[in-house]
Amino acid sequence: MRTFTVEKIGLKTILGLSLIALSFVIYALFESTNTPTTKTEYLIPIGVISFGIGFHLSLSKIKSLQSIKKVLTFIVLGILVFWIFTVGGWDKYILESRYAMMFADITTKFTITILDFFGIHATQDGTSIIFPPDSKLHQVNVLPACAGLHLIAIFLAAFGLMLIDLGRKASKKKLVAIFLLGGTSIIFTNMLRIAFLGYVAYAFGYDALETNHMYAGAIIFLSLISLIWWFSLRWIMKKPQVDKSSAMKTSS
Repeated sequence: MRTFTVEKIGLKTILGLSLIALSFVIYALFESTNTPTTKTEYLIPIGVISFGIGFHLSLSKIKSLQSIKKVLTFIVLGILVFWIFTVGGWDKYILESRYAMMFADITTKFTITILDFFGIHATQDGTSIIFPPDSKLHQVNVLPACAGLHLIAIFLAAFGLMLIDLGRKASKKKLVAIFLLGGTSIIFTNMLRIAFLGYVAYAFGYDALETNHMYAGAIIFLSLISLIWWFSLRWIMKKPQVDKSSAMKTSS
């Protein structure tokens, strides 16, 4: 039986996993310290870059996962582009637009529909969800920032970077299909996230809601967009199958 040693794992893998763990610590620190009076947005690029480099290093010896490296590169760059956009204050134009309020209203209605389906008869007041008397929390507000436009902006940034790298290799039909599928999936998944948070607020109260709101969005979004890009890149790079019988006839 082989002994378990650091050398067998590889120092690059150890360093990569350490950087990934560090990125989660940085994210938790950002969520707990970033307030209107104390701005810690500078932690975002540090955590994102740490996660990206760590992922690359930890996957360096796993051949079956090499395609994920390019996927992750697009996501990391997309988040950094959006971070620059946010630091400049330009995201306010998105959040204060009528489209943000429209998305917030639609998300609120969707959440109430889902809750009602599961027997939780909440009501809507603008973009506020009013829970029934047996709820642990009286109401929650669906703000424009919760409507998913930030996530769509990151998706657009990552999609634009993908076009720069792979635009000439993919057909326009495939790119349009990826764009529509990706954007729709992100919007729908965010609505499901808000519905889930609504249930958490109803069943467990404010503390559970705050914890899930802090971490659930990042985990769900990163998982979803990674899956979208992974399938998209495989689809774009997939070579058309050649009909062997027709090829033999041509050669003869």
